[in-house]
Amino acid sequence: MTYVGSVLASAFYFPAKVLFAADGVATSGVAYLVTLGDSDPSREIWDASVTGDYVVTPRMIEGRDDVDFVGG
Repeated sequence: MTYVGSVLASAFYFPAKVLFAADGVATSGVAYLVTLGDSDPSREIWDASVTGDYVVTPRMIEGRDDVDFVGG
């Protein structure tokens, strides 16, 4: 049953995470330009938005692993 739950949860979670990551990539690029090439703010935005989990696993459904939407 947890496999079915993880597939169903991932069907909603994955697109949301991909959109969040894409927005983070764009924002990271803007931050790089606005700060005139300072990579620290850009890297923090990138890491927070792009890293993290992209699918929900059965272990997450069971509560044995955390779901990390925001990385970093």
